[in-house]
Amino acid sequence: VTILGPDGRDLAPWDPAGLPEMRAFVTEGNMPQWFPPGWETALSDPRDNVLILRKGDEILGWAQYSPSALRAGFGPILVLPRARGNDYGAILLLECMVRARESGAETMDAGWANTGFYVRHGWSIVRRYAVLLKELSR
Repeated sequence: VTILGPDGRDLAPWDPAGLPEMRAFVTEGNMPQWFPPGWETALSDPRDNVLILRKGDEILGWAQYSPSALRAGFGPILVLPRARGNDYGAILLLECMVRARESGAETMDAGWANTGFYVRHGWSIVRRYAVLLKELSR
């Protein structure tokens, strides 16, 4: 199902026909940890759990969720820096939440996340991570 917005944007599940636009999005988004070598192969089939936000032929945002019974997972999510501030991240998050609920999930979690973004949308912090660093001498 494609959802059309009044500003000419649309939100739809991933379709491999959009691979050229996705390559441009991945390059501009600059998040290699989410798009390691070979990511194109992982997206070679249509995926209902990957949503793409477009405006015209350009991809502005992308989000992935893992639907499952009772507890779904969310993330990662990426909106191009130049497109932020337009609630595109909220649109992606909320649509993933709706689709997860429709799949039977009662809760959804997101790890290693931008806490403020999620709290603004009604999420609760249930665990915090500490990132530790050790300098190794040679």
